[in-house]
Amino acid sequence: MAESNQKRNQDLYCKLRKWACANVNHYRSSGDSATWRVAVESKARAIINCNLPLCDEHVRSTVESLANWAWDVYSAGSGKCDPAFSEIQRQRGRLGGRPSIGEPWEAEGISRSTWYRRKKRGAEDNNQKRRAKSDALAARAKTLRTEGRTQSEIASMLGISQPHVSRLLLTPVARNASNTNAEIICGYSI
Repeated sequence: MAESNQKRNQDLYCKLRKWACANVNHYRSSGDSATWRVAVESKARAIINCNLPLCDEHVRSTVESLANWAWDVYSAGSGKCDPAFSEIQRQRGRLGGRPSIGEPWEAEGISRSTWYRRKKRGAEDNNQKRRAKSDALAARAKTLRTEGRTQSEIASMLGISQPHVSRLLLTPVARNASNTNAEIICGYSI
């Protein structure tokens, strides 16, 4: 039911927008926005009576939105937004907000969404910090284990859970090392 209402709203908006874009300058030349709103509403009612049953609230909100946009922003002669409006938006953009960053995702060879997702979670910095912390924790746990401590003792000393200690003891000894001893070749502490 909601999906069909949304489709009818979209149909009304599209049909009404086409009509408004074609007729706004005629009403704007008279300088009377009230007459324009009445004309937009009557056209909307005519569209609805044909085949789009919608409640009055949806019609009113659509008419208000479209009438305001067409009156204030749209320039029917060019088929684009009024240049004065575009200049105002440009000035607002210069005042602040998010600065332009170019397109760094292209340089990295990844999609825009992936770049922003990584930026949001600070992927590179956080992963390096997390890995360094995990490596240090694993080294400390392995040292305590070689001293004869149990996993439960190590857990309480490091302030982590016993299953976490178990996983740390199974992590590779040195992720970035180039040593060739048996521990590193196997990848696990013996």
